[in-house]
Amino acid sequence: MTEVAIIPNKWRVKVDSLNHQLVKYSAGGKLVKVAGKEHITEPKWSALDSFHPNMEQAIKKIISLEMEEADVATLEEYLALQVKTAHKITEMIKEVV
Repeated sequence: MTEVAIIPNKWRVKVDSLNHQLVKYSAGGKLVKVAGKEHITEPKWSALDSFHPNMEQAIKKIISLEMEEADVATLEEYLALQVKTAHKITEMIKEVV
């Protein structure tokens, strides 16, 4: 199994012989309550239940997830952010290859 960093310190893709699985970094430091007790979360990488047959579809899913998290007010801001995210991923892939 190989891991490819798509956006360093945010997204990776685990690649095996069948699938491409998304892995997202959580910086931690959030206060959460579990079983009535409060604690601060730790930084960690978490695999998503998102499997894709190729890298292209995995990257499209990352862009989609980034857009869901975005706080944009207009369609123009949304489209600009989508292009910026796709460009950032493209540049990082060029560096790897």
